[in-house]
Amino acid sequence: MMNMKDNKVRSWKAICDQIRVAGSVKIYNRLKDSFTGLPDIYFMKEQFALYKWRKEFFLAHFPGVPLCEEAAHYPGPAEDTWSTDCNQCCGWLGIDEVHGMAAIHYNITENFDQILELASGDSRPDHPHF
Repeated sequence: MMNMKDNKVRSWKAICDQIRVAGSVKIYNRLKDSFTGLPDIYFMKEQFALYKWRKEFFLAHFPGVPLCEEAAHYPGPAEDTWSTDCNQCCGWLGIDEVHGMAAIHYNITENFDQILELASGDSRPDHPHF
């Protein structure tokens, strides 16, 4: 089991990696919460690089195609390691992959602090729900 210090080190490492991708602390601070509004046209290259890094981080820590909760009783993909709420019955209709891409996009743009906390923590649930 990791202790709290290890969790903080892993979180800080991920933040440092994002700063490195953005190019500087100043640019990172300007971009880190900019995914919900209009893009900063002067730093689009850096914003796309940060988005790509966050997506790769998410997929490294939460691999597989999600199974939406509503379709959980239907046979889903064997590799699902996380789930998400859905009112569209994606799994039942066979569009889990599209729903998964939307859920990943939402979480890395709107909810990345929680993703970072879950990925860095030692009390992570076996099957996280976003």
